Amino acid sequence: MPGRISDERRQEILKATRIVDLIGERVALRPAGREFKGLCPFHDEKTPSFSVNPEKGYYHCHGCQAGGDAIRFLMETDRLSFREAVEVLARRAGIDVETEDPEAARRSARLARLHDALAWAAGVYHGALASPGAAGAREYLARRRFRRETLETFGIGWAPAGWEFLVEAARKSGRDPELLVEAGLASPRDSGRGHYDFFRERILFPIRDESGRVVAFGGRVLGTGERKYINTRHTPVYDKSRILYGLDLARGAAKDGLLVVEGYTDVMGLHQAGIGNAVASLGTAFTPHQADLVGRYVRQAPITLLFDSDAAGERAAERGVENFLERDLTVRIATLPGERDPDEFVADEGADALRALVRSAAEFLDFKLSLARSRYDLGAIAGRAAAVDFLLATIQRTPNPVRRKFALQRTAEVFGLAVEELQARLEQLQHRGGSPARPGAPAPLSRLRAPGPESPPWVRKGEEFVVQALLCSPLLADEVRRDYPPEKFRSSELASAANRILSLGDPSHLAGLGREEILALATQGMDGETASLIRAIQARHASDEVDYRKELETFLKKLRKEENDRRRQEERERLREAERAGDREGREKSLRSLLEHKP
Repeated sequence: MPGRISDERRQEILKATRIVDLIGERVALRPAGREFKGLCPFHDEKTPSFSVNPEKGYYHCHGCQAGGDAIRFLMETDRLSFREAVEVLARRAGIDVETEDPEAARRSARLARLHDALAWAAGVYHGALASPGAAGAREYLARRRFRRETLETFGIGWAPAGWEFLVEAARKSGRDPELLVEAGLASPRDSGRGHYDFFRERILFPIRDESGRVVAFGGRVLGTGERKYINTRHTPVYDKSRILYGLDLARGAAKDGLLVVEGYTDVMGLHQAGIGNAVASLGTAFTPHQADLVGRYVRQAPITLLFDSDAAGERAAERGVENFLERDLTVRIATLPGERDPDEFVADEGADALRALVRSAAEFLDFKLSLARSRYDLGAIAGRAAAVDFLLATIQRTPNPVRRKFALQRTAEVFGLAVEELQARLEQLQHRGGSPARPGAPAPLSRLRAPGPESPPWVRKGEEFVVQALLCSPLLADEVRRDYPPEKFRSSELASAANRILSLGDPSHLAGLGREEILALATQGMDGETASLIRAIQARHASDEVDYRKELETFLKKLRKEENDRRRQEERERLREAERAGDREGREKSLRSLLEHKP
């Protein structure tokens, strides 16, 4: 992973950036005293409330409260990560992005070589699509009704027959075949002499990350007898669970929502028809990391899942629904009529028909209700009870109390129950662990404690420290989840902040980022109190000299003592009550409890 960009280099890049010129490329600005004003690019307005201060290098909207520096502007408008935004500004200013850690710099150089090798290979394969040996591939693509410009946009290629097409091309261009091995494009021969290509006689689909860099390939065979699709294996630059095919092209349209489909050709056909917000999950298994990636771009816009109506597509849609609900994202499910794929449907019926299908997509609860009706005998008591539990297992995944309440009301109407009865059953399932949330998923807000007036000030200070520890020492995430997860917090606002940081993904990935990068990820796409609280905690508590693991243990030890003291005090009160009432059994029970919680 790339090394940390030093604060000094970040400031140098910001100083070299003329923020008025940068924003002026997207927004019509006019001078207004020392500032420049224009219509806000982040919300609809008729009267300009968006201002840019060139002296301070900041922008601010008095309408929607959006604001920040040039890095934040690019992150918000182009949906870039912190590092991507810094790199864009660095290129504009002609400044090299250096990292503080020599090992990280070497790692970054290695990744750059891999990206270069993959981009070169994409060009070689794309050129081979025009060769005489690729006639069958061209005929197949023509039958699928893909135009030349679409093939160019997606960089579609061809891996010819033979064992050393790419390896030989690498030798001729002076490239080390070992780099192809590391990139997942070649393998060493068992004899130890030479290498052979991974892809042979397949149409190739370059897989790009959200920045547009080629990181892998998918290959489709034309004949039979072999696996229809194979993909590049996991490499230092490619993790299938963290990539969405087509996101580099779709992210500009993501503010209006994303359409998630299954395959490469689905995305190609939809983009060709003018539906530019389509992405694919690279298979049917939609992962939490992909849901996090989608969440960075859509804000409050809906995500529509358009999977096949078979059992595999149904399961994929279920997983997608759960992953998106856990992140408080709006998800809908559309089903294609018949057995056509999305690219075939849009080619036959047109883009307007596909858009109408998306507009009529089912809400998550309607989708789950249809599954419940097909899976359970709703004419039997046991079947109805099982169906209710099936729905509650999904409803409890949303941290949004309003969405959860409406879902419970709808379920109550369908099954002729009271909302209070469903709420009681939901609490039973959560208490028994009947359908726990996945590790790493945000805790449902129903399980987060409300702030207690009895909590001493040091508890809030300690909880602020836990949030800071997650920002500054991401590898402590597992310990926090185990020993003091958000649902144990006394402060609901700090619980929400911890929830947000824990939902960012793999702690080992975050550990390779700088604090500013983690802070940017934690607050990206967020407005309001939680984002402000996270920024304030970072500003108040950040320090390079703190042993976060040791301080976390100190806080937890103090908290355990406080909880033990509180339990003993409550038990003493129960003991006195039992003695006053002459309750011998209650007295003995309280005495046993006091011995168990002995300090």
